[in-house]
Amino acid sequence: MKLPVGLYAVSADFKDRTGTALFSFQDTEYAVQIGENAFENLDALVKYPLEPVKEPFLGYGDRPVILVGAGVLPMGNGATNQEKFRTNFPCAVAILGENAGISPNAGDLRTPAKRRPESVLLGSFYFGAVAMSGEVSGTLTVDGVCLKAKIQDYRTGGQNAVLEVKNTLIESELVYTLLHVTNFAGSRKTVIQNCRADGLEDRDGEGNLFRFDCGENLVENLYVANTRKFLGMTNYACTGINRIASLTLKNCLFENSRSVHGLTVNLPEDSTACVTLEGCGFHSFTPREDPAVTAVLPQGAILRVKDCCFTGDHTAPAILVDGSMDGVRLENTAQTGYRQLCMKKAPRRTTVEPDRIYPIEDPHTLLENADFGALDRLYAGRQIFYGDFHCHSNSGGTSDGKTPIENYVADMQKLHMDFAAIVDHKQMRHFFLPCWDEKYLICGTEPATVFTDVEKPGYAKKFDYTMIFPDKTGLMRVLEKFPGFGFAGTPEEGAFQYYFMPKTTFLELAAFVYSIGGLVSHAHPKQMLSSPDPLDYYFGDLVPLETVHVAPDNYATRQNRDLWVALLKLGKRVKTHGSSDAHGPVSNRGLTAVYAERHYSTDIFRVIRKGDCTAGGVAIQMSIDGAVMGTVAEYAPGKTLYIRVEDFHIAHRKEATVFCLKVYTDQGLAYAREFDCCQKQALAIPVKNRKYYRVEITNESDGCPVAFSNPVWLEEQNES
Repeated sequence: MKLPVGLYAVSADFKDRTGTALFSFQDTEYAVQIGENAFENLDALVKYPLEPVKEPFLGYGDRPVILVGAGVLPMGNGATNQEKFRTNFPCAVAILGENAGISPNAGDLRTPAKRRPESVLLGSFYFGAVAMSGEVSGTLTVDGVCLKAKIQDYRTGGQNAVLEVKNTLIESELVYTLLHVTNFAGSRKTVIQNCRADGLEDRDGEGNLFRFDCGENLVENLYVANTRKFLGMTNYACTGINRIASLTLKNCLFENSRSVHGLTVNLPEDSTACVTLEGCGFHSFTPREDPAVTAVLPQGAILRVKDCCFTGDHTAPAILVDGSMDGVRLENTAQTGYRQLCMKKAPRRTTVEPDRIYPIEDPHTLLENADFGALDRLYAGRQIFYGDFHCHSNSGGTSDGKTPIENYVADMQKLHMDFAAIVDHKQMRHFFLPCWDEKYLICGTEPATVFTDVEKPGYAKKFDYTMIFPDKTGLMRVLEKFPGFGFAGTPEEGAFQYYFMPKTTFLELAAFVYSIGGLVSHAHPKQMLSSPDPLDYYFGDLVPLETVHVAPDNYATRQNRDLWVALLKLGKRVKTHGSSDAHGPVSNRGLTAVYAERHYSTDIFRVIRKGDCTAGGVAIQMSIDGAVMGTVAEYAPGKTLYIRVEDFHIAHRKEATVFCLKVYTDQGLAYAREFDCCQKQALAIPVKNRKYYRVEITNESDGCPVAFSNPVWLEEQNES
C-alpha cells in the first residue's frame, strides 16, 4: 500500500538509503519514497515542504501527520549550537508513534499497560527536542511515543496554539525541564493525557518534568513514580513571568518518589489563575520534611482540591500555601501521615534574633577581646574582587554563548564584576581575539568526557570539566601533550573534539594542567555525572568542585554543596568555587569572591587556584595560624581560627533579610550567629583537634545558601 498524501514516515532504518522502501506502522506496510515522504530523522523532514493529510488518519486531519516507526530515533545528539538542540516544526503537525491511541497505564495507573514495540525519540543530556517557535498557529501533537527527548513549545504568536502530548512514556535522561510551554500573547492550551513517568532519570531533581508559563493547561491520567525530578508544573524559581489562566490535574497518581517540594505551582502577585487537583493521589511523594503540594497563591488566585488523597510519613503539611488562604477550596480530601492537610507558610523572617538557638553538633566558644592583627597582615594590600569562574561567550567558531566576546567586559562592569573565566567549548580562539582583555578575562575552555573504562550500575559516566589557565599558552601545551583531543588548526581558528578517555588518563590530565600552573575543575557535578557514590565525583585534591551553579539559591547549588560536604567528611581535601555557567547575558548571580593584590586576571586566578576564595557573592577572610582558606595548618593546642566577613556583592545584598554565619568542622556545626548584610562580622574561635574548619553564609529568611568558604584543613603534629 502506498503511503497516503500528507503522511510522512520517519525511521533511522532509512539512513544512507535512496529510492523506494517499505515502512511498517501499526501492522500495516506502506511503500514510501526516501526524501519525499520518508526520512531518516526529523531534522531532514522539516526541510521538506509538508502537506496536510487529505483524509484523517487515526483521527488526525487538516495537517501533516508524521509516523515514527518502532525503534530508536536519535535527536540532536552531539549538538553544540543551541538552535540545533531541537527540531523546529514550521507548521502544526501530529507526530504519531507505534502506540498512538494506546495508553501506557492500566486502569489503576500503577500497572503499566501492554503496548506495541515503542517508537523512541532519543536525546542525550541537553540535546534533542521536538519544538515549535515563532508565530505558528494550530496544534502540535505527540501521541504514542517513548519520549527520551524534550518537547518545547516556544511559540510567540499565532492563533489557537495547542500542544497535545498523549499516550506517551516519559523516560528522558535529559537535564532541566522536559516539557516546556513558554509565555504567549494569544490563546494557548496544553493537554497532557495518559502519560507515564516511572523511574525517570532525575539528575537530582534539576529542572521540571512539566513547566507551563501561560494558557489553559490540563494534565489527566498521569502516573509519576520513583524520581526526584521536580513536578514543577509552573516555574520552580517563581520569576513572576507565569501567566497561566488555569491548571487542572485530574485522576493523576504520584508516589514513591523524593521530589523536593512535590508539585509546585508558583504564581505572580497579579495572577487570577485557577489551579484544580481532582481525583489525584499523592503517596510518599516527597522527603519527610517537604509537602506534597506547594502553591505560591496570590490574593486573586484559586486552589481547588477535590476528591484527593495524601498518605505518607511526613513532618510537613500535605499542602503548603505561600500567600493567601482565601482562595483555597478543599472538597472531600483527606490526609494520613502528614502534619495536617493544608497549612499557610510562616511569614518570612526579617529581624535578626541574636539568641536564636541552632542545632550545634560540635560546640565551640568565641575568644573574647581577640587580636585580629595576624589576619589583617595576611590580607594587607589585598582588595575584594567578584567574578564568574565559568561562563560562555559568543566568540565564533564552536562557541555556544550569546553575548559577543567584544561586549563581555562592558557588560561585566555594569554588573559590578571584576573578572570572568571564559570557557568556550572546543577552542581557544576567544583569548586570541583583539578584544580579549587580560585585566578582566581568564583563559579557559570547557570540554566533556566519558570514561571508557568505568562500568558500574547506576553510574552515568559523562561529565563536563573546565580547564583554566593563567595565560594563553597553557591550553595548547595540554592539547599537544594529549593528542586524543584531536586538535587541528591554529590557536586563532582551530578546534578540538571531546576526548573520551579512561579515568586514569583524566587524572593524568588534571595533574599535568596543575603542573603548568592551570586548574581542572569539575563543572556542575550533580547536573551531569550521576552516581549514588560521592567518591565517583572525586578526582583527587587538585580538582575542585563547582558548588555554586547558576546562583546560590538554585537547587543545583544545594545538591553540589551536599556532595562537596560528603567528600569533605570522607577526608578528601576538595576545594570549591562558584560560577553561573551563563550562556546568555552576563550574570552576576553565580560568583566567586576573592582577595587579590591587584585587579588583573592572572593574579586573581592564582589566588582562586590556591583555594583562598569563597563560592558565592560574599567576601570572607579566614585563617588558622597563617594558613588561609584552601591550605593546611598543623594542629597544636592554643591555635585560633580567625574569620571576618567584609562585604556582600551588591547583587547579593538584601535588605530586611536575616543571614547566618555558620562555622563547620568535620564533626558538624560548631558555631552560628545571625546578622544582617550591613553588619560586618569578626570572630575568633579556639581551635580543637579537627580535620578542617569552614564557613557558610545562609539566608535564614528564605532558607537558601548564600556562600561557602573553602576549608582550612588541619593535620596532626609530626612528633618525630
